[in-house]
Amino acid sequence: MKEYFVGCEDPKRAHELDATMMNAYSLRNRKEQFKVNRWMLDSGAFSQIGLGKEAPGKFVQTPEEYVRLAVRMQDWGNLACIVTQDYMCEPEVLIEQRKKGHSATIRKHQMWTVERFFQIREEAYMQGLKVPVMPVLQGDDPYDYIFHLELYEAYKMELGEYFPYEWIGIGSTCKRNNNPEAVADILNVLDQHMGPLSDYKVHAFGLKQTALGFSDVRDMLYSADSMAPDYAHRVKCRELGIPRTRRSRMDNMLKFQERIKKQSVQTSLTLSNT
Repeated sequence: MKEYFVGCEDPKRAHELDATMMNAYSLRNRKEQFKVNRWMLDSGAFSQIGLGKEAPGKFVQTPEEYVRLAVRMQDWGNLACIVTQDYMCEPEVLIEQRKKGHSATIRKHQMWTVERFFQIREEAYMQGLKVPVMPVLQGDDPYDYIFHLELYEAYKMELGEYFPYEWIGIGSTCKRNNNPEAVADILNVLDQHMGPLSDYKVHAFGLKQTALGFSDVRDMLYSADSMAPDYAHRVKCRELGIPRTRRSRMDNMLKFQERIKKQSVQTSLTLSNT
């Protein structure tokens, strides 16, 4: 793995992190420029679709608005790419949507994700976005991800577009941190279908130290991210009855960043001695 983006929702302190994932849902009303180093813009799909704040297909931002936000911010720091507006396929997400009366299925979420990607990609071209738009593969079992990849390919052929994927996201992985073998299975199947994943920039969402400690996962990835440290900090502050300040949140993220760095160094040393 080459890069790790620590999730951050505090634009005023984002520059303290080496690389950060920032959420377009949180930034949608942001007017003032912020300082930031290497960063990735996430669509905030989990906030809207995963947490049920929006109905399927009802992102707060249209593809046009999402790209407009990205273009306005693309020269702030070193923007790596923007993530498409995708629809998660975790069982709990589908169940939550069905409770609200929506006919949510893996196949529908996959199709909506593909359609959204090509809408965003077109807007990116028209609006002059200078960084890649990351498509995201969604699913439950490993072969769902192959099916989703083939949906992207079929859509490309239908549009008469033939372009390489500059960065590919693997979604619905954050709940699998305690089962890294399941993430490895997905990556192995994609590796067999697509050719060596090392030929691509592959990004996994929501992966922490547990999953990244598994070499069959880490060695197939180019990058990963997680918002988990901030969530853990919120839980800890609530349980201990201590104040949760912006400074304490950032200090917690910085500690997490250092643990990821040390884990990478230790892993490299271990591999070099075997």
